Amino acid sequence: MYDHHRRSADRLRILRTHSGALESSGDSSAQRDVDTSIDVQRALARLPDTHHLVIVLHYLEGLPFHEVATVLDRPAGTIRRIGREAIRQLSRDLTPTPEQES
Repeated sequence: MYDHHRRSADRLRILRTHSGALESSGDSSAQRDVDTSIDVQRALARLPDTHHLVIVLHYLEGLPFHEVATVLDRPAGTIRRIGREAIRQLSRDLTPTPEQES
């Protein structure tokens, strides 16, 4: 159970970092943060509505899965699965391809 919460906290930290929630120092760093924030917003917008809601409610707002399940009127197991799928999709969308890195 502890590992689950630690992984959730790590994912939340990654999402917040990518969405520009952390302050930056320096102009080039600030521009990268803005670019990254835009990339995250676009990736979130490409998610299906339910996936987007799970990310926002659970990972950004901090609601436990069972509360998200109540809000969305779905079983908690389904919400956990949707959360995993959404994180995987965001990870794929936000991972630079070799062409983008060069």
